[in-house]
Amino acid sequence: MKRTEEGGGSRGREMLWSSLLWAVGGFAVYVLSYGPIVWIEPKIGSKHVRSIIEGTYVPANYVLFETPLRPFGDWYVSMWVDLSPVAQ
Repeated sequence: MKRTEEGGGSRGREMLWSSLLWAVGGFAVYVLSYGPIVWIEPKIGSKHVRSIIEGTYVPANYVLFETPLRPFGDWYVSMWVDLSPVAQ
């Protein structure tokens, strides 16, 4: 019985680290999905669906373009869409 109690703390730490890893990994996947979403969003016909997508990715847009990650964000999104200014 004593052995089970000692293992409980270790099990708790494993669950904490596992949860933290899943959260960080999930957030990374969410932010990195911004590139494909920017590429596919103009091809979606429904304005309602497009507005939901735009609202969903506001935090990813902030992380990629309003933080020191901007050079990475510019590079990464430019792999999916052309970011060069349109000549007028």
